[in-house]
Amino acid sequence: MARRFFTKFIPHRDSVSEDKWMGRFFSHLLHRHELWQLNRKSVARAAAIGAFWAVIPLPVQSIPSVACAVWARANVALAFAMVWLSNPLTLIPHWWLIYEIGRVVLRRPRIEIRYEMGWLWEKLTNWHTFVEIGVPMLVGSVILGTLLAAIAYVLANVAWRWYVILRWRARVRKHKTDAPAGLDATPSPRTGDVPRIPGRDTGISPTDP
Repeated sequence: MARRFFTKFIPHRDSVSEDKWMGRFFSHLLHRHELWQLNRKSVARAAAIGAFWAVIPLPVQSIPSVACAVWARANVALAFAMVWLSNPLTLIPHWWLIYEIGRVVLRRPRIEIRYEMGWLWEKLTNWHTFVEIGVPMLVGSVILGTLLAAIAYVLANVAWRWYVILRWRARVRKHKTDAPAGLDATPSPRTGDVPRIPGRDTGISPTDP
């Protein structure tokens, strides 16, 4: 099932619930079953939400990401994990990209930026330099985040369907091999059902919610 595939990349429910920020803001909500379910819709929504907030330059991106996941009934664990696309290894190219996107959109001249936390913090907490640097970064991050969210949503849907179809075809081949002589185990072109083999429950379906 596709759920097993996506489970490999999603943190365990306990690790999310025990996070200090999650416990502080969402402890009264994280018991709801629908926030942890794995189906195509909840996974695609969570991927889009996490991808969007991953590129927004905020100190604690997981809080708005999980808040949006709760509102959209998306998988909280995946939305929580996706924000780690923004990490110390990707920080400099990420900030450079969102600044350049925002600068071009706002038609601002390029200024020399030092991608160092102390220097950036000093500039972003000063109103004059914030307008020059922070505003283009925010605009660029929203544009890039929206684009990545759309891509993540499509890819999650495609990956889910692709995995389900591959598993279904593998089971069809296996049941064709194991079928008694004279029994046609080919799925119906209309329903995709596979005839039952005596004593065996095929459990095959080419679709998955």
